[in-house]
Amino acid sequence: MFISSINPRLEAAIINLRFRKRYLKGNFKVASFGSALNLSFPVYNFGSNIRGLLTFFEGKHPFCEHFIKAKNPVIIIGKSFLQSFGQKQSILLFNILIKNTNLMLNSWKGLNFLFPEVHFYNQSELGISLKRAKFLNLKLIFCLGDSLLNLKHFSKDSFIVYNNHHGNSITNFANLILPTASFIEKNSVFVNIEGRYQKTKSLLFGPGSSKADKDIFFELIQKLQLNDNQLWLVYSAFNQLITNKKKFYPIITYNQDFLIKSKIIIKNSFFPNSKIENFYCNDSISNVSINMIKCSKTLLEKLPFIQ
Repeated sequence: MFISSINPRLEAAIINLRFRKRYLKGNFKVASFGSALNLSFPVYNFGSNIRGLLTFFEGKHPFCEHFIKAKNPVIIIGKSFLQSFGQKQSILLFNILIKNTNLMLNSWKGLNFLFPEVHFYNQSELGISLKRAKFLNLKLIFCLGDSLLNLKHFSKDSFIVYNNHHGNSITNFANLILPTASFIEKNSVFVNIEGRYQKTKSLLFGPGSSKADKDIFFELIQKLQLNDNQLWLVYSAFNQLITNKKKFYPIITYNQDFLIKSKIIIKNSFFPNSKIENFYCNDSISNVSINMIKCSKTLLEKLPFIQ
């Protein structure tokens, strides 16, 4: 297994426990690129210089021998990797490994991405691209959940609807706020940061006029006064999103067989493993939690330069 630009012990603790369990069974070698990691099991570190990482993609690193022989190799990539190489160059590098290893087969998908923002996975599941939306003159922007949308890229004439249980930076720009219940106040199915589907059951009643997301959606649909055919299309789309859990693995293939034939532009010669500065306060709920604020204060007092 190869890890780059993440610290799974901080960013995905459950996954890290599964790694340790697999290590205890034996015959499980792990290598990482970036700052040194303490994952509770041995990890071979490539260092923090990107030029050292390129030797791995060129097939010149000693770890390549283990990676090529692996029956089910795994790569987990974080945000810093894509930011340093860019999308096209990252795909080129991954494609080299795909052609020369068992990383991506019909029976095995070993290329994984782990980002600190959970909305990235939900957007990927729904096929939503915010980059394309920035170039559109949208009349209506519906912000659902704990969105981290930069509204500066959109038209000032857009009507912004904010649907969430806690406020954030979007709240100040919203033309309409629809209060919804939090995850402990409704029955729901969601995708967590590890890409796993999870179900929640309500423990409390939502405050004031807050409602569950699905209730707000269906009330909005009724207000539109759609005909039978239009309603069928809407409900079919919702049903497809709920029932379709098929994973897609889009890979763009390039003609370059070897890295040495390609020109790689390096934006940064060094990057850390984790982008999380404070894992106690990293969402709208924990930011206003008294207990999480106390934990955050204690953490920063002990480790003032934590990343």
